[in-house]
Amino acid sequence: MGEKNVGSIKILDAVQCHATAAAKSLFLKSLSYQEKVYRPAKWQRTANGKAIRIPAQNDLVSKYFITGGVKQSGYFYSGLLPRVKEAIEKSDGDATISGELERVEPETLKVNLNGITLRRDQRVAVKRAMRRQRGVILFPTGSGKTIIATALIKHFMRQHRIVFLVHTLDLLKQTAEEFTRFGVPHKVLGGNKKIDPESFQYEEAVTLVSTIQSFSRFMERTDLKTFFDITIVDEVHHAAKIDSMYGRWMTHNLSPMRIGFTATMPSNEKERLTVEGLFGPVISELKNEEGVKIGILAKPRVNLFAVPYEAGVYRKARKKTYLDIYEWCLVKNPTRNKLIVDKAIARIKRNRVVLIIVESIRHGKRLKRMFRRKKIVCPFVEGDSEKAYRDRVRHGLKSKRLKVAICTRVWKEGINIPSLNTIILAAGQKEEKGVKQAMGRGLRVAEGKRRIELIDFMDPYKYLAEHSVARFTIYKELRWLK
Repeated sequence: MGEKNVGSIKILDAVQCHATAAAKSLFLKSLSYQEKVYRPAKWQRTANGKAIRIPAQNDLVSKYFITGGVKQSGYFYSGLLPRVKEAIEKSDGDATISGELERVEPETLKVNLNGITLRRDQRVAVKRAMRRQRGVILFPTGSGKTIIATALIKHFMRQHRIVFLVHTLDLLKQTAEEFTRFGVPHKVLGGNKKIDPESFQYEEAVTLVSTIQSFSRFMERTDLKTFFDITIVDEVHHAAKIDSMYGRWMTHNLSPMRIGFTATMPSNEKERLTVEGLFGPVISELKNEEGVKIGILAKPRVNLFAVPYEAGVYRKARKKTYLDIYEWCLVKNPTRNKLIVDKAIARIKRNRVVLIIVESIRHGKRLKRMFRRKKIVCPFVEGDSEKAYRDRVRHGLKSKRLKVAICTRVWKEGINIPSLNTIILAAGQKEEKGVKQAMGRGLRVAEGKRRIELIDFMDPYKYLAEHSVARFTIYKELRWLK
């Protein structure tokens, strides 16, 4: 019998760990992912001297989320430690781990949320975050993630420095409103709100709410990588790339405690490893079905409508590229757009509140004009919409003064509008994350509302038909079909 393969891992700080080659060999497979590598066309001679052309191709290559070669030592992100430890336990070898991850101790074990009582699943999420200190809380949109974050912050806010990061001005506004409502003193950075870096660096205890864009600019003018004790990121799937703003900050941020919130973890393994490496694994999860069962989420139901094939419409897409077909057969398709408007008006007449999600600004403007011709007020929220305008539309929908609105991906995630009864997915496309995010705008239950309807369209044209089938498969797997 051979001796066990013994290696060592050293925890360097909140960001990185180092593994010897012997230790690395024990867990390397657990950090693997597949990535496409482009190989250009080339000429090659056969054994008999004949030259043949090898066409360009994309090959799937196995890579590893750790530095160094397969048989070399390497550095990996500290959030991957639980995955690494599990792989070592299942291996035939052994490895010692030295060093410790710094912890942030709570000031109190009891908090007051101004009359709000946490549900059991929310209490579990808060306790796990306090105990594990880093990780992702995976809860559906509308299930009270901000309340969980607020309760967590209240355990630490009197003696610690906390930053809560979001990626849009709408989320900044919404989060600040919730913190005020639940009694969390905070400073705001972004949306014309500024902070003096000179005085800020002397804060002994502070909760900062900021967009990642404003925060990144702020950090360029300061040296605060050791300043924050706790970093919390909303919609943490946006931190799935190391070269993103979140990735650049988190690889230099030495906050011992780091928690991410999201409704959808990345399906791409490299992106999942990135989120896990920067924050940690999923530590608490509430599934949609559980949310429906306990009565906090509306039950999703999908209605699919077929778009008729029209040869004249298809002929207009002369280049037959995806973008060309998307423009003429979806964005500018009069029959499809009439279906969207007609289905929305039918719901409005039944006193429902409708949100139409588009991908293209041109599409949103086209639909808005169609509603105007029907003498129906239908605001359109997109990236360049002023903050005050977005707030008016959001509050109009919440209060039901507005019955219908159109939005681009700027509202595709993070914004909760409990009054919504119907989501119309006018954008097509095929990704599961986008489908779930679209439905998430109205999942929260409200008085007299226990179901949320998603209207989608089955397109008959090249590329669009494949995407329609992909969405149908997603709906079937999620059990959202009627």
